[in-house]
Amino acid sequence: MVERFLAKVLLSIAKTAAGFLWFFDSHFTYLAILLLVALGTAMNFLLGYLCRYSKYDWWEWKGRATFKSIRLCVSLLLLKGVLQILR
Repeated sequence: MVERFLAKVLLSIAKTAAGFLWFFDSHFTYLAILLLVALGTAMNFLLGYLCRYSKYDWWEWKGRATFKSIRLCVSLLLLKGVLQILR
């Protein structure tokens, strides 16, 4: 009884994971990565500029925004690489 329940739950999780991977692999193209990086960078610099009054050093907030933008780009490219390997 419990084994059948666990089998159904695991099958449901596997189907959901397969659907998730298929959706992201087919919609997460390099053009989408470029668009997300451009929008994320603009958001990082805008929010960094608006929140700079807590740390008024111009170079510090600009450096943090640049680091966050680079981290966003690398993480999206790594995600794309993982999705290509899993395909």
